[in-house]
This record gives sequence, structure tokens and C-alpha cells, in this order.
Amino acid sequence: SSDVCSSDLKFIKEETVEGKVKVEVAPKGNDLQVKTMTLVVDPKKNVLEQLSYKDDLGNETTMKFSNIDLNSKANKAKLFKYQPPKDVPVTEL
Repeated sequence: SSDVCSSDLKFIKEETVEGKVKVEVAPKGNDLQVKTMTLVVDPKKNVLEQLSYKDDLGNETTMKFSNIDLNSKANKAKLFKYQPPKDVPVTEL
């Protein structure tokens, strides 16, 4: 199965930094491109604020989430629109 569950991950570290919970995990197998993943959660708001991962080439990708409103009545189809910076190359798949 391609679904990742807790039995597929090993917990490396958990710490609290400035009131946020930071958890680092890694896959148990060595055949995946993602080698480690770090999640930062605000326990007071109960939301994921940041997700970072390192790949098998040593690259690190970080995604920060802001203005999270779980009670929004916004049109779900218009909630997310990705607009890359103008100087970043985009590969169409």
C-alpha cells in the first residue's frame, strides 16, 4: 500500500519551541526519496504551521502555512491558487 501510517515512520525527536510542538520523523525504509520530515504544530490553535522535509539528495523544502481559518465559509474551490515567483522555473507534468 502507498498509504503512510505510523507503522511506516520512526519518531526521531519531539520538542517544544516557543510554544509550538516540533516533531521530526523519518521513514523506516531506505527506499523513499524523503529522508526526514519535520512538522511544527500550534497546540493552542490545533493547526499545522510548518512542514519541512529533506530528500535523498540533501535538498530541504519548507512550507509555511499562515492565515489558517478552519471555520471559514469561503468557497472551497477558490481557497488555494499556486502562483510561483516569476524567476522560478516551472516544469509542467
